Amino acid sequence: MSDDPFQCREDTLAYYRIKVRHLVNLAQAQLAYCTRLSTTLEERDAAKLWRQYCSTLLDVSREGWVDTKVDQVKRLIREKRDVKDITATNALIESGALELLVNDWILRSKGDEAAHPGPLEKGDLERYRLAIAAVGDEQQERRLTGCISYLFAVEACK
Repeated sequence: MSDDPFQCREDTLAYYRIKVRHLVNLAQAQLAYCTRLSTTLEERDAAKLWRQYCSTLLDVSREGWVDTKVDQVKRLIREKRDVKDITATNALIESGALELLVNDWILRSKGDEAAHPGPLEKGDLERYRLAIAAVGDEQQERRLTGCISYLFAVEACK
């Protein structure tokens, strides 16, 4: 385990960013299902359908009145929701969470950065070894260690 408290905080923050991104995915998947954009609650596919729908929306200004993407989504939710979902969707709307679920690029990019921080560097080696050991599977450990060896060998070829 690393003795560097900064590194521990950085790893914890990365983990939390990934968890937050997952939470957003789950909520987007549920909204896609509730608004009948998706016929399944399968998280990745349903959340993707939600994001695709939201990407087709534009903020529209007419005579001093603005119809935002969030306003358009609110109407969709109200039109398509099931009676049993009214309380939950009203709470979601009132919380302001739709802003995140419609315009999620900042949260998604932070999750992406946390999950995919860039090239492997020598300073990262110990952290990756700890992560590999935490998997607890000897065969996987051997294979993942092979990945590290390969990445360092390829880097040496450049």
